[in-house]
Amino acid sequence: MRITEIQGTNIELTDAIRNYVTEKVEGISRFAKRFEPCDVAIEVGRTSEHHNKCDVFFAEMNVAIPGDVVRAHAVRDDLYAAID
Repeated sequence: MRITEIQGTNIELTDAIRNYVTEKVEGISRFAKRFEPCDVAIEVGRTSEHHNKCDVFFAEMNVAIPGDVVRAHAVRDDLYAAID
């Protein structure tokens, strides 16, 4: 698996966030070996800057495998929980 992009939306993409995302993607790379080559694009962030009561975070991962794209999307009240 090759990470082609890690993007932050409505948040500052810190080194800690980038490292956490990379660590999680490396953890699932053993499942993707039979689909090589595959590229991974990840977007993490807040769904909006307009929530008054609490933040709502999301994580989205698109894995381009030969002939198809696999997409995962999660929304949680904690960024790291959404990434998990």
